[in-house]
Amino acid sequence: MGNLPSYISKEVTAVGDLLHFKADASKALVACRAKYGDAFLVQSSFIETKIAGLCGPRALAQFNELVASGAIVKSGALPPSLIGLIGPVMSTLENDSHDKRKAALLHALTPVQLARYKPVIRRIVQAEHARWVTLAGSTISLATLSKVMVYQVLMAVVYGVEGGPVDETHINLIDAFEASIAKSLESTDIHGLDCRVQINVQVIGPAIAAARARVATGLAKPCVLDCLVAAGELTIDELTTEGFHMLFAGFGGLSTLATNMITALAVFPDTRAKMFATRTELLAAYPVADDRWVHVDDVAYLNHFVLEVKRFFVAGPTETLGKAAQDIKVTTTNNASDVTLKIPKGTLILAGLGVTNKDPSVWPEPTKFNPDRFDQFDREKNQFTFCPHSIGATNQRRCAGEELSTVVLTAILVSSFDYEWQMVSNQDFTLDYTSLTPVPRGQLIATGFQPTKDAQVPTDTWSFWSL
Repeated sequence: MGNLPSYISKEVTAVGDLLHFKADASKALVACRAKYGDAFLVQSSFIETKIAGLCGPRALAQFNELVASGAIVKSGALPPSLIGLIGPVMSTLENDSHDKRKAALLHALTPVQLARYKPVIRRIVQAEHARWVTLAGSTISLATLSKVMVYQVLMAVVYGVEGGPVDETHINLIDAFEASIAKSLESTDIHGLDCRVQINVQVIGPAIAAARARVATGLAKPCVLDCLVAAGELTIDELTTEGFHMLFAGFGGLSTLATNMITALAVFPDTRAKMFATRTELLAAYPVADDRWVHVDDVAYLNHFVLEVKRFFVAGPTETLGKAAQDIKVTTTNNASDVTLKIPKGTLILAGLGVTNKDPSVWPEPTKFNPDRFDQFDREKNQFTFCPHSIGATNQRRCAGEELSTVVLTAILVSSFDYEWQMVSNQDFTLDYTSLTPVPRGQLIATGFQPTKDAQVPTDTWSFWSL
């Protein structure tokens, strides 16, 4: 009887943790990691589901190895209702099915292909910034306009669709689909499913048909879809599934990061000052715009800034999931000693990407926005440390579009150097975490968007933001 109180206490804690995971898995993972360490198992005699959390580079590396070996599988990790909503996208597949699609996508995103996409990205970004000038007679939402810009870039670079006004109905459908994900954990949200059907019928299907026609006549465009069609590795159904996946997964995250580049410069004065200096140095070194674009990868602080935006800001799901296909063991460090956690077959496993991106044992002062932390940073050696695009090698489970996203964000930032504007005072810069892709609640309202008066001449008085 002496052990009864401790047993009851343990069960109450476990049930509370499991219910927390059901209500909000991301917050529960953070809370349990703080209580139990980098690797933990939550189970109760009263609830069938067992949940394990793996956080930190060492645990994530083992998660990746266990997925590669088949000891952790994707099958059963997501609720069937959610699979019914998003479809059999690549991230839910196993073995050859996954590898075939990943290889096809990587072929469309090689450095050679990215070089072909860069002029398209630059053209659209610069044209869109120029359009913003025509709106300068009133206040504008930089969050909304950044979202439209990213949509245009993705439509051109991924699908080969360019020109004409943006149909914001499609953007609204993507937003509604994203919102339906949280509603589909127990039963598939019907409205979300309808949004997916509409996007496939109105956007993805016509884009595939147009790409096939272009490729057949030797008129392929520099875009991902034409490259996939020309390679002939994916069926029409696979092109449709992954075409939709690239849109809903890529658009929300990338537009959030593009928006929050502005957020970072607006709310972190030290970063803003360093970016002003970077702009001045870039203009001094390359007075001709074409030269600046050629050498942008050589500008260290600019590139470090983009990486820090990715680390600091949430731009989508912050975990990747798997299910233990057999009994497994994971070893982590606790108080300088190795600790081995036994995870039974059937356990749902959450790999904490967001938690690791804010891990104080990995990132000094993780809640501080500091692009300089990426000076001398080797991403190849930190595949399980820096994980806004998942973990491991790109030919495994890491996002195939990581480098494309960096190219787009860099282009937006460099193009913005040619403009100035003022942020409207007393607006709310706090992020709306009720969304999977949080941006400032105040929507970054600005006025006076216009070309800088010193577009070709460096100056120390760049009035980029007036707060």
